[in-house]
Amino acid sequence: MRSRLNVLLALFILAATAVTSMQPVSAQDASSSAGLIDQPVLKIMQAQNPGDPDEEAIEKRIWNTFVENFDYQWEIWNATVHGNGSNQSIKEAMIATTALLVLNSQGLAEAESTVPSEKFGDFHNYTVSSMKYFNIYLYNMAKYFETRKPKYSTAATDALNNSIKYYDLGKTEAEFLF
Repeated sequence: MRSRLNVLLALFILAATAVTSMQPVSAQDASSSAGLIDQPVLKIMQAQNPGDPDEEAIEKRIWNTFVENFDYQWEIWNATVHGNGSNQSIKEAMIATTALLVLNSQGLAEAESTVPSEKFGDFHNYTVSSMKYFNIYLYNMAKYFETRKPKYSTAATDALNNSIKYYDLGKTEAEFLF
């Protein structure tokens, strides 16, 4: 029961952090902005008309959900490293990673239920593939934090590399679409 409460608390903290720390950057503004040295690797695309449920807005929302989850994962990793690998920081990392797995799984389910047009097909498929590999990464990291068995770390690294590969393909495709 206590672990469920911890997971719910972690989900709440994750959602609150994501909402308060969102800094959307449009793909067009990225090249013209001067102070982007500390910008995260992944970019969030801002929908031009947030209330407009058109296909472009849906694809951007799916992408943004993934990017927010991916960015938060690095915060978990940094907190674990700065916690000096203590049992408490490892336990907190496992709980936060599990909560992030739940959030990314929800985003993935939404993405998989969306049928894109031919125009957005490749971008959508790259996003979904990146999200799937990210889920594999998160699962294996949670198992690594739980068991500390290196096989999970190795599987997580492979999945993360594939997730980044599909992200890069999606980002390239986005440059043509948006």
